[in-house]
Amino acid sequence: ARELVAAREHYGRGNQRTFKFKAYKQADVKEALTQLFGGKCAYCEGFYASHEPPEVEHFRPKGGVEDDHSHPGYWWVAMDWRNLLPSCIDCNRRRRQILVTEGMSLEEAEKQRISRQGERSTGKKNAFPIIGRRCTPEEKSFNQERALLIDPTRDRPEHHLAFTVDGLSLVLAAQRGGSLDAKGRASIEVYGLNRLGLVQERTRLLNTLSYLKSIVLDCLDMATRAASPGDRDRLLDRALKTMRDLKTYADPSAPYAAVATAFLKRLADDLERDSGKVDGEPAVAT
Repeated sequence: ARELVAAREHYGRGNQRTFKFKAYKQADVKEALTQLFGGKCAYCEGFYASHEPPEVEHFRPKGGVEDDHSHPGYWWVAMDWRNLLPSCIDCNRRRRQILVTEGMSLEEAEKQRISRQGERSTGKKNAFPIIGRRCTPEEKSFNQERALLIDPTRDRPEHHLAFTVDGLSLVLAAQRGGSLDAKGRASIEVYGLNRLGLVQERTRLLNTLSYLKSIVLDCLDMATRAASPGDRDRLLDRALKTMRDLKTYADPSAPYAAVATAFLKRLADDLERDSGKVDGEPAVAT
């Protein structure tokens, strides 16, 4: 509250320089955000806590708006808890990245990284695209401006994004009535959700999930041909235990849980269609 008063006085004097905000940098703010998000970046779900402190990110940028130089930034919510998110450096800061696209292999992307050809600037920084009229100081309601970036504390990311679960792990904009979801498209571009390092990490997760899936399917297949009821039950029990292991990767506390959730949904659909029953009984409790 004290900082808001000081910022109001600063901008009220017609000062063109950005106010030096400090409240959001406090250690207790960073700790609370880390606890709430389980040490994960709010945007990419990468697990930053093991190697770096979070960047406290302002969903509505505090010191200016990209492509709208007449706007001073949303300084009146710079210290508002509801505007703060924990972010990794690559999602928060503007950096040059290699972006992986559909049809590209990791080897091709790695060659681009080494040659530095095809790099693109991604990272949120002061980007905040909207549809509608942009709010001006000190409006309390943001209903008239439709943010084109996903806010994971208010939006359901799975409504705007889709994840590939075969081959490379890419994030795609969800389909909406035959067209790509606008919020999904903007978020992928601004946050750089298909930057090479992220795709590599998510693909490693997919490889682990695919291995566990193969165990489940092998156990179910062998259970249909088991020599005895005891062998059959042991195989089904192993399939169930492996499914439980798979589900731990989709826990909200796990990195890239959205990818694992999409993978498990596909697996559940496959089991329902292809191998959902063994001798008339459900094979796996999905």
